[in-house]
Amino acid sequence: MGWVCRNWLATAWSFTLKPFAPKLRWFFLFGLIFLFGTNIAAADTHRAQRAFVYGINAAVETGYTGAFAPPSVTTIYLLAGTTNILSPRITDIYFWPITNEYKASWELTNEPVIGQLEILRNDRLLQTPASRPYTLQSRSRGTATETRLIIGDEAIAAHTKFIGLQNAYGEAAHAYYDAQQKWLATVSDINKQKLSGNAVIVPPQPRQPEPIPIYSNGLSSGFPVNLIAGTYRIQLRAPDGTIVNDSARALEVFEARRTAIGYEVLPETRWTTPDQVLDPGDAIVGSPNSQLYLIPHLVTEYPALPYSLLQSPQQQSPDGAEWRWILGAPLTDVELLVTSESSPIKREQLNGYKVEQQSGAQLGYSIKPFVFDSERPGLAPDISGFSVSLKQPGDAFRIAVIARDSTTSPESTRLVRVSYPPRLFLLLIPTLVPIILGVIVIHRRRTTARLPRKLLI
Repeated sequence: MGWVCRNWLATAWSFTLKPFAPKLRWFFLFGLIFLFGTNIAAADTHRAQRAFVYGINAAVETGYTGAFAPPSVTTIYLLAGTTNILSPRITDIYFWPITNEYKASWELTNEPVIGQLEILRNDRLLQTPASRPYTLQSRSRGTATETRLIIGDEAIAAHTKFIGLQNAYGEAAHAYYDAQQKWLATVSDINKQKLSGNAVIVPPQPRQPEPIPIYSNGLSSGFPVNLIAGTYRIQLRAPDGTIVNDSARALEVFEARRTAIGYEVLPETRWTTPDQVLDPGDAIVGSPNSQLYLIPHLVTEYPALPYSLLQSPQQQSPDGAEWRWILGAPLTDVELLVTSESSPIKREQLNGYKVEQQSGAQLGYSIKPFVFDSERPGLAPDISGFSVSLKQPGDAFRIAVIARDSTTSPESTRLVRVSYPPRLFLLLIPTLVPIILGVIVIHRRRTTARLPRKLLI
């Protein structure tokens, strides 16, 4: 059988492919040349070039966001009434066609540009902020992250303290590793003694050191910028009095239109993927016999285009919406007012909750009240919010955030509805209707196409 197959392949080669073998060789050669040339062209597009850029640490509702403005970005966007950092730098940039934007090789070149930043309005010099040291430090607060900008001597002190915490944690981690190895050796000896019939007490296991509660981006320098809403122009003046090339940019400072109170909605079964109910006209919808955890936030409505370009200055197709609600800082010193037509008014307290992952065959999460541990004072709740129970399908009630003095916060009222479980038959109706109509049409055509036979004489 193997001989037959081999002869069959040889016959196919002789009569079909062999006459085209020279052409196939040329085709293969041209393919290699094409791929090689394509790789060269692609590599050429990624060739880096030295350029002047502005490093930007811009304030947003949830903290700070980092970006940079290459020469192709002619306008920088910032929030009004916030402190932002602009850092003139020389770095290597290259164009990345996949995202249609320039990337910076900070690890290769990151040189600060000496000079004085000038802020102009209507072609008149308005401010000349001084370059100062700064650092950004973040701290986790449950599901949120709090970022703080520290400037000047305070930044130097905060960075020094952070380095001290890093060194202390490194020493504690090394000591824990040594203690853990000794404890494992001791437990091994104890197990041998137990096998011999001796009663031995197992020493307590060493406690792992707590991780550093904050994260820092290091110490750097830049120009703090804090302006009211308006249109400005910035430029960097070199020590010799000239304007640094590519440093002149437009600066758009914008502000919010209105504020309200929104909610971060965490269903117990999928608390890792919360929903955001920000617009005052939106409703909160949940499944029957479920538990929701609501975290109130201050929300702010900004113009969508400037806010998108603030976070990503090179964005080519920003959000088409005119206005955009942005989730802000969580509220802590508040209560939740629950009103319903079928039950009396209730006031819910803001509590902390701990999320525990279930082990075994039944995977998932369980949320329990947070209990403070004196041995681990740095441990914070995973969720700080209100617990709301949803019962029967079709139930509805209203919630609102109230302050400690019982005053209702503006635009915090939301409707909470319990959804009905989906009915499979109703979902299948749109699919079954065309099928039923098709069967009827085919049946009618077959019945009408049957003509009486004529007898041939």
